[in-house]
Amino acid sequence: MKCLIILGLTLALFVSGCVDPKSIEEFLEDEIVQKVIERDRVGLINETDEDLQAGNGRIIGLDFYKFYMVEVRNEHGEPFSPAAYRYISANGQISLNLADLGMSTTGVITNLNNNLTYVVYSATPLTGSMPLYDQATPPPPFGTPRTVSTNVNGILSPSLEAPDHFYYLDVSGLTSAGTMASPAFVPGTRAIRLTQGTTTYYFFHDVNTPASFRYLRVTIAGDPPPPPPEFDLNVSVTMFTLTDSSPIPTIVAPFSQADIENTSLNTRTISITNIILDNLENIEWRFNNNIIGTGSPFTLNFNDPSCYTNGLNAIGSHIITVTATTGSGAGTKYYSGTVMVTVNE
Repeated sequence: MKCLIILGLTLALFVSGCVDPKSIEEFLEDEIVQKVIERDRVGLINETDEDLQAGNGRIIGLDFYKFYMVEVRNEHGEPFSPAAYRYISANGQISLNLADLGMSTTGVITNLNNNLTYVVYSATPLTGSMPLYDQATPPPPFGTPRTVSTNVNGILSPSLEAPDHFYYLDVSGLTSAGTMASPAFVPGTRAIRLTQGTTTYYFFHDVNTPASFRYLRVTIAGDPPPPPPEFDLNVSVTMFTLTDSSPIPTIVAPFSQADIENTSLNTRTISITNIILDNLENIEWRFNNNIIGTGSPFTLNFNDPSCYTNGLNAIGSHIITVTATTGSGAGTKYYSGTVMVTVNE
């Protein structure tokens, strides 16, 4: 359709007696025409070695079998505060969770917002030497280590033999290992527990240093240790009847991209409708585990920066969770419910 519009406008310029004839090249280089064309694709800042191309709601040209991350910025390429990072799954979807990162199998990042800019990074190898621990319980404390190293491709070399217990790899001495890892660091340490009997990729990212986005590949021979011995479990069940229910939010009318840009249409009011739960307290509305509002009724404003940083204004259906309590002390009850918000093109 875009091509038909451009060709039609070009023909009009040729036959009109009001302007000098223009070639297609001159027409496409026109500043106004460029702005019209750019509305149909995402903003792109390429920090990879690949020849990436911005498209309508997508970025193409990713290398297969690499790992990618994007930083989401506003339409002018200005970063949000705090920085908004998303990790790319194997099928090209974006996620807030580093654990969803996958090796690209499609070469495409999809479901992007044309009104936003995306800075694309590809993971680089984690290199260096670090202590490895073989112990039955998670650190701390740490036992006696041995030193292992990676090669230039981020592969722990040579492969590890099967452990006597479990392997824990301490990366605290490597500043490039960042502030977060997948699988997550053992609490209170900068160590990860290695998966046994397989080849596994581990990922590291420093949210304060975008370029610090690393991977590590580890192969461990042999089978994992046997599971702990079985024991008898006796469970006592007490039957009771609940007279209340989860919070039921009002249904939210769909948004469109035009609504989001219109200050008179870019809000929706959401309330909890259960009469029996009128005494709810501590009401919080969450998206991707981030609090985006409190109380009931709650006004969802799509111009709020949290909608951009959390991806709530992206085209598609999104689930908002509401949590609340009643009572106090030992009599406190906890409730949760969900409401779907849909953003159309």
